[in-house]
Amino acid sequence: MKNNSISKLKALACYLVVLNHFNPAGGITTYTLSHCGVPIFFLVSGFYFLSKDGSLPISRLAKKIKHICYLLLGHIALYSLYQLIVEVKGGSSFIEALSGLLPYFSIKAFAKAIIIGTGFMGGGEWFLVSLIGAYAVIGLLFQSEKIRKIITKFSALIAVLLLFAHIIVRAVIVKIGITGIGPFSFLETYSVRNTWFDAIPFMLIGMAIRNNSPIVIKYPKTYIALALIISVGEGYAKDYILGLAEMGTVLYIGTVFAVVFAMIWCINNNTQENIFSYIGEKLSMLIYFLHPIVGWTMQDIIGAFAAQPLGVCPRFFVTAGVMLVTTLVSAAIVYGKSKIDHIVLKRNSS
Repeated sequence: MKNNSISKLKALACYLVVLNHFNPAGGITTYTLSHCGVPIFFLVSGFYFLSKDGSLPISRLAKKIKHICYLLLGHIALYSLYQLIVEVKGGSSFIEALSGLLPYFSIKAFAKAIIIGTGFMGGGEWFLVSLIGAYAVIGLLFQSEKIRKIITKFSALIAVLLLFAHIIVRAVIVKIGITGIGPFSFLETYSVRNTWFDAIPFMLIGMAIRNNSPIVIKYPKTYIALALIISVGEGYAKDYILGLAEMGTVLYIGTVFAVVFAMIWCINNNTQENIFSYIGEKLSMLIYFLHPIVGWTMQDIIGAFAAQPLGVCPRFFVTAGVMLVTTLVSAAIVYGKSKIDHIVLKRNSS
């Protein structure tokens, strides 16, 4: 059943991702809150991962992975083309620009992407790579009915253990001075924002929420607000109390509770359809993938005319502008595609 509240939550998630990448004040508060975006997408993916009867036919799994692979290929093509244009415009020859893309497609980059389940171009494609990895790992394990029952029963516990390694263990290891093992760094964002410590645990939580629905919580909005306050507090504590400012990404304790309470509230409150539910349902993925190019282009244009560096307030309007322009571009693409599909269908039927 369609849930407009979940669609609105996805709309919020895609705008939080924009805020994460175009943080207007460059501050801990907005940066920390913006990290709620991607976990929401993983939660929703987990919630809708299985069939209504709780099974996962291999055909359904293959269809999901195929869809994400198409999105990933589209993302790679788009951002490779953008990088080529930027380099050539900057004075590089086409061959030089093409050579600059080679490190992204090296065996080492693909091996890291497959094993860890993170991106290889250093951009938003890490989300798709992680999602494909989570689909493959969970999906293949679920082909065994015995394993599926065990994971389903203990999905929340498995997620907590993975997040514990993500949040507590890594912080302790870094604090005592161990910053990595071989080529694997505990300081980099990819060490936790990947298949194993981000996609899988949040997808398992989404599955657990669905398996145990309805979950009734009194005053969920109050809990969401408190969790967000805790999340922001963690951001300041990580940098100024724990001394872990060099550790990439944020502590996730408050974030986990905030997105889980938000998801439960949405499931229990299917609100009326409006523009935000439309954005979440139809445009959220396009906004996720297009906003970096829109934002970089806007920054270049503004930078060409701005005599002095932008202050916090003007940068905030740039962030809002990126959200607005990306939404309009995404809506135009969806509208154009619907028109083309209509024309093709009309010709085929005539």
